[in-house]
Amino acid sequence: MSTRAFRAGRATARPARALPRTRSHELRQIKATGVADATCQQSSGYRERLVTARCALEQEYVDAHKADLDALLSTAGVER
Repeated sequence: MSTRAFRAGRATARPARALPRTRSHELRQIKATGVADATCQQSSGYRERLVTARCALEQEYVDAHKADLDALLSTAGVER
């Protein structure tokens, strides 16, 4: 908006500018990649295997450090 238009009382808000074509294209590509990645993870069973492996590793850690963890809980006043 020009200063002249503002002074003449014709002040109007400028319309929002659209994203440049290249930026819009990049965003579509990022979205498409994310959708393809999620679809692949779901169809391959990746997430289920990841959760299974993580739980096994966590349990292995707890089993190996049970005495230390129990002492920590006792010190904190937590009853099991």
